Amino acid sequence: MDTLAKTAKDAKLSHSLSAIKKLLDVLPTGVILVDQQGCICAINANAASMFGYTREDLIGKTIETLLQQTQRNRHRAYREQFLESPNARLMGPNREFVVRRKDGSLFALQVGLSPVGTRQGIN
Repeated sequence: MDTLAKTAKDAKLSHSLSAIKKLLDVLPTGVILVDQQGCICAINANAASMFGYTREDLIGKTIETLLQQTQRNRHRAYREQFLESPNARLMGPNREFVVRRKDGSLFALQVGLSPVGTRQGIN
């Protein structure tokens, strides 16, 4: 691919990513995208606000950062199980999932999981 075509392709990709970020920010729910290692790749403004962080605070951190210390190891195992069979699903409407804000306070959250296929695999 010549340099001009690569530049055009990169510009188109950048524009698409910008549009996706804008879309995420207008959703009425919190959205967090994590990679296969559990690192936060993207987070919308609503989710960051819910947890009391800025996006910059959380990008690159593991999703377990948002959990109580007692849940972190168990969650890593759940995440690995999800990757073995990545299907969209709620974690359970009757299952309370307690998470931790930046200030240390806890709150209950309903979580849905949706795999997203990328060149790097399922995220």
